[in-house]
Amino acid sequence: MPRNSQTKKQFGGRNILLALNWYDLRIHQGVLRFSSKAGWHLNADMSHSQSLLPKNWHGDGIITMMPLPHAENQKSYLKLIRQSGAKCVAINPHPDRSNLPHVRYDNPAIGRLAADHFLERGFRHFICYGSNFDNWYSAERREAFAARLAESGYGCTTFRRRSLEQIDWPEQLAECVQMLRHHPKPLAVWALSDSEASQVLEACREAKLSVPEEVAVLGAENDLMIAPFTTPPLSSVESNLEELGYQAAALLELLMDGKSSPKTASVIPPIGPVARGSTDTLAAVHPGVKRFVEFIRAHYSEDLDHEDFCCASGMSSTALFNACKKNLGRNPGDMLRWQRLKAAEKRMVETDEKLSVIALECGFKNGVNFWNAFQRTHGKSPEEWRDLNRSNKKGAKD
Repeated sequence: MPRNSQTKKQFGGRNILLALNWYDLRIHQGVLRFSSKAGWHLNADMSHSQSLLPKNWHGDGIITMMPLPHAENQKSYLKLIRQSGAKCVAINPHPDRSNLPHVRYDNPAIGRLAADHFLERGFRHFICYGSNFDNWYSAERREAFAARLAESGYGCTTFRRRSLEQIDWPEQLAECVQMLRHHPKPLAVWALSDSEASQVLEACREAKLSVPEEVAVLGAENDLMIAPFTTPPLSSVESNLEELGYQAAALLELLMDGKSSPKTASVIPPIGPVARGSTDTLAAVHPGVKRFVEFIRAHYSEDLDHEDFCCASGMSSTALFNACKKNLGRNPGDMLRWQRLKAAEKRMVETDEKLSVIALECGFKNGVNFWNAFQRTHGKSPEEWRDLNRSNKKGAKD
């Protein structure tokens, strides 16, 4: 049974069990960030195990990631949670278990951000690569990725990787090599996990395809045990795992205080792509367009006009406009605005600078101009976006 207030005062607050069946340090950091303020005692004994809950464990709360419905221990897991008498919050549960109080990824947003990452670099040929397309979260991401590409007039090939239970590693690698060789270049590949993305990089090496010039590769989750150490370093979509853990803890505290669970689940927006060497390229084949993009990357904060664009690209204004639309899907002014917004977004989540200062230092003429551009692009104000996307590093200091 839950301990009384005297025991809690003596031994350090509520007793909370982390019972996840998939672990990432960032989830723990998010829970810890909340628990350090709430005065919880955290039990993380299960962090290296996917076993059932500790038998006869009794405490105040559980943060869990439920086994899949077909898992053998699903029923036993639910039974032990009920028997514990503790309040429970699930992280990203299967839709069959969405009646539990829970927080979840914004999977469609992750898919759209992955597509935008490639579209902004001028790619026209796409593959979505993975082995778990039947999982609900993978399906949501893949469908949103394909839908965002379709909005821009492009198709997407889905390649299902067979598991190592079905074929051995050389066969798996050979299938990936064949996939890459038979698609037009330059090619953009989004793998639904960083481990699968690292295999795509291995296949590129085997096929003697240059990364990112011929094949650009993007992963998901920004696994810091993988992404920085591949060759080249892997770009990956950061899904905001620390905030996922933090919000799960905040919801659990609400329940333990005797309050009702919100009617709608908390959906955690992704931080976005972390760009590294595996996508550091422009697929645009036009040399003038490449010169133009390199120029605005270096000078986006300056007061630029069409004469500057023409001088940098070596093209007339009309020729540059047409070439940008053909190769990048945006006109020169849109490309400059996008570059300025990306620079502003980075500073918004990494610093406490005033938005008016960020706007001016990133090349916008004034705060109103910045606000309007941001609202059109993101569908929310800069203030709202900043609140939702504050970086994990900044949050850990609070």
